[in-house]
Amino acid sequence: MQFQVSNRVKKAVDRNSLLENYGAVNTQPTLIVSRQNGMQQAGRPQQRNIQPSAPSPQPYRQPSDPQTPPRQVQPSAPPPQSYRQPPATQPVPRQVQPSAPPRPRKPLQGTILKRGQKFTLNGSDGAISSVRIGLDWVLKNPKCDLDASAFMLGSNEMVLGDDWFIFYGQPQSPDGSVRYFDKNSAKPDEKTALEIHLSQVHPQVQKIVVAVTIYEAIQNRYHFGMVENVTASIWDLNSRKVVASLDLTDNSPAVTALVVGEFYRYQGSWKFNAVGSGVGRDLAGFCGMYGVAME
Repeated sequence: MQFQVSNRVKKAVDRNSLLENYGAVNTQPTLIVSRQNGMQQAGRPQQRNIQPSAPSPQPYRQPSDPQTPPRQVQPSAPPPQSYRQPPATQPVPRQVQPSAPPRPRKPLQGTILKRGQKFTLNGSDGAISSVRIGLDWVLKNPKCDLDASAFMLGSNEMVLGDDWFIFYGQPQSPDGSVRYFDKNSAKPDEKTALEIHLSQVHPQVQKIVVAVTIYEAIQNRYHFGMVENVTASIWDLNSRKVVASLDLTDNSPAVTALVVGEFYRYQGSWKFNAVGSGVGRDLAGFCGMYGVAME
């Protein structure tokens, strides 16, 4: 017996064979639609075209204008001339003023006395009637102001009165025997001086003490360590010669005044005691010690 296969069955068989040849798993017909080609034939699915993703946007940058010239940076104005600093590569050397060379020490003349030594005031013509004691020094501290003074004492070691204290403010004694000379009237080789006419000294005066002090030494803490080459020279005013000299230099910071020496009566004549001792006093201290009333 022969069976006739209908056209519908043949189409189904042909469709199944076609799907087996293409290796399709799903036996149901698939309809694929494309925006470009419209409807396509059922069968093998069309591969999807994946468009590459757009690149991430770059940050916006203002394009440089090739015709715009670059910005000119103006240099800063130089500082005023008074404040301009020299270049580091060319330092300006510091101008150092050379210090004045120290004055050479004046040689002592006549009889060179030691401290505590006593000297009889006799010249070639006998007893010396008038003397000049000149004082000299070199300042290491220019702020120090030195001066000389004389105290005319009686037998009680006190001045006969305030008028018998001789210094720059009272340059002459009441009897005229002692005179003070400041630096403007002193000789070139001395800073200050005292002239004593021994034959004219009042009979009650037994001793004349000569001292050198520093002005306001206690208040300003000045001392004789700031002074060097302190010397005293005794001149015979009649012969105009130096008969004795004394070195008084004392570098101790505790010394604010110097007792140069004492002219004193001895058996009807005058002698000189080279004391040369330093003390921690000022002019006011000497005045209090010798009975001078200070205002």
